Amino acid sequence: MFQLIVAVIAIALVIALTLASIFYGGEAFTRSSLKANVAAMVNQAQQISGANTLYKTDKAKDAGSVADLAAKDATGFSYLEEVPNAPRIVADDADTDNGKAAWELSADKEYVQIALPTEGLAEIEQAVSDNGVGSVNTDGDEPLFQFPL
Repeated sequence: MFQLIVAVIAIALVIALTLASIFYGGEAFTRSSLKANVAAMVNQAQQISGANTLYKTDKAKDAGSVADLAAKDATGFSYLEEVPNAPRIVADDADTDNGKAAWELSADKEYVQIALPTEGLAEIEQAVSDNGVGSVNTDGDEPLFQFPL
């Protein structure tokens, strides 16, 4: 009988620990996922910025768009292998398949930018600020993540 009571108590403790880790640990996983997506977004912006710098050095003019950086020349060379897909915090797979949520160069060719969702913007803005690279611009119609070229 004693072994049965110990087994029931052990099972109850395991269940309690599992529920507590799900309840208290879920928020940590969400925050980590957001930080990882912001880091991916910064990495993509840095790749585009580097490709733009090479383009500007080689051709002595700014690229017209991010697609120009991925376009192959007559020898098969391109500055980007492909245009990076938008990170998950910006769009889901359906949006990127439809050409939405794409990276673009700002009109003044000073930033590479991507539109951000208004839902969860404060958390994204905080994660970008914590990363220390790029900024969130909320002046226009839609918030933009901007990374200097």
